[in-house]
Amino acid sequence: MKSCYIDDEFVQSLAESLTDNTNLNHLNLSCNHVSDIGCCALAICLRLNRTLLSLVLTNNQIQDDGAVALAEVDLTVLVILKEFIVGCLSNYCYC
Repeated sequence: MKSCYIDDEFVQSLAESLTDNTNLNHLNLSCNHVSDIGCCALAICLRLNRTLLSLVLTNNQIQDDGAVALAEVDLTVLVILKEFIVGCLSNYCYC
């Protein structure tokens, strides 16, 4: 879903549907229009979804609030926000 002009409204709907996901392992939302609002929706989803292994969010409009929302999740998923890894593995946060 890279470079598909995806916005927060779409991400919120996607996050709701991913809550019950058992098939999708990798999600690339890079180069879209995702902001802190979309990140917060994804953070809620990641608390429930243990199937997703990687989430790429590079080149979006994510600020501190969105990054913090994702970092506060007990991560078992690799989240990439810029050129660095925000979180990987439970109870660890890399920046």
